[in-house]
Amino acid sequence: MKNEQADRVAILSILIVSICTVLNVNAYLETDQPASFLRITIDLLETKSISDLVELIKNIVYIFAIIVGAIWTYVLFYKNREKDPKANISLNIEHLEVNENQNLIRTNIIIENIGKVLIPVVSMDVRLMQILPQNDKTKKAIDKFYSQANISRQEIDWPELQGEQRHLNAEVCEIEPGEKEFYFFDFIIDNKIKVVEIYVYIQNIRKKKMGWRVNKIYKIY
Repeated sequence: MKNEQADRVAILSILIVSICTVLNVNAYLETDQPASFLRITIDLLETKSISDLVELIKNIVYIFAIIVGAIWTYVLFYKNREKDPKANISLNIEHLEVNENQNLIRTNIIIENIGKVLIPVVSMDVRLMQILPQNDKTKKAIDKFYSQANISRQEIDWPELQGEQRHLNAEVCEIEPGEKEFYFFDFIIDNKIKVVEIYVYIQNIRKKKMGWRVNKIYKIY
């Protein structure tokens, strides 16, 4: 109910602003009289020549075209939420043996802007978690997962191996609509670890308490 009332107020505000702006610009299209619907109606009734009538009707159509455009803008950017950033996040992960005891895990984060507005990238949180081989921490995570079966379990909270938070300059790290950007994170881990989970969180600057999340399980064989 509150949302419906807010929508009505927004539409009414757009109408008022559009009418006031267009009808009073240039004193009724370069005349000495300020525009109003009443003034236009009187002029329409008093118009005698066909050419004047056509010109007046053209002006009225112009005014309503501006109003319709304003409403259409509202519908697209507010009602349909096109003013909000929209992104597809994907991960490309690969590994490389750097020595006899360690592997390099490279995580390539691909952010694609599928919305209509610019996306500033200000903060990224990447975590690398161990799944296999099992140890005391992974077993504890599994036990905790099963103990929450009757509550609201969603996924296993695997023990974290490494993590990195990266803060970026929003004025420099911007993604235009329809474009992609790539961000790389490297981790060195013990080669005994065979299966990991990579979790990524990217802050949405428009909604500070919300963002984009993605995770992926990766096998190192």
